[in-house]
Amino acid sequence: MRILRLAAVCAGVLALAPSGFSQTSTGSISGSVRDTQQSAIANASVVLTEMDKQTSTSVKSDGEGRFIFTNLLPGRYSLKVESSGFKKVERTDVNLLANDK
Repeated sequence: MRILRLAAVCAGVLALAPSGFSQTSTGSISGSVRDTQQSAIANASVVLTEMDKQTSTSVKSDGEGRFIFTNLLPGRYSLKVESSGFKKVERTDVNLLANDK
């Protein structure tokens, strides 16, 4: 069975957006799905789970293997990637932080 790689999970990309009189901190987690020869894997299933609340959302990687989850609250996440013909990859304790300096 071929090996699926999860390349570049960027969990520190945060944007502070003012909303009226309050301020909301959100971030995004993005990356790309590639095989061991660095070829992009399109249509891979990418599932993001917020570990404390156990809520999940999923996307498919695009034609270049890229994926992105936006408007995320700070917290601990796990990421699962699956594609037919490849081993499943899982990353746990992906920390998304707000106001990290």
